[in-house]
Amino acid sequence: INIEWKQGYAATIEVVSGNYPDSLESENKAITITDSDFDGRYFFSGASLNDGKLVSTGGKVVSVSSYSPDGLEEALNHAYLGVSHLLFEGRQYRSDIGRLDNIIPERS
Repeated sequence: INIEWKQGYAATIEVVSGNYPDSLESENKAITITDSDFDGRYFFSGASLNDGKLVSTGGKVVSVSSYSPDGLEEALNHAYLGVSHLLFEGRQYRSDIGRLDNIIPERS
């Protein structure tokens, strides 16, 4: 295995189904991606193909990842842009992931 490192920043936002984590019911709700030009990555885990259509199956449905050579804020904004193009009924995600106001200051 040849591993190559890339300088820069990456961010991933988990998009989950309604009632996660309390209920992992099978949902079969249609997933729509409204912008095919998003150049980040969608990693589906709680999804399947049903009659040729992408549907959610509950739980953690998809991880939306993005990379930026210029900074964490840009990578985060781009990942959230990818989330905004991913639609299904009951989708949930945290909007505070990686935000600087959530970082606990170092104790002196």
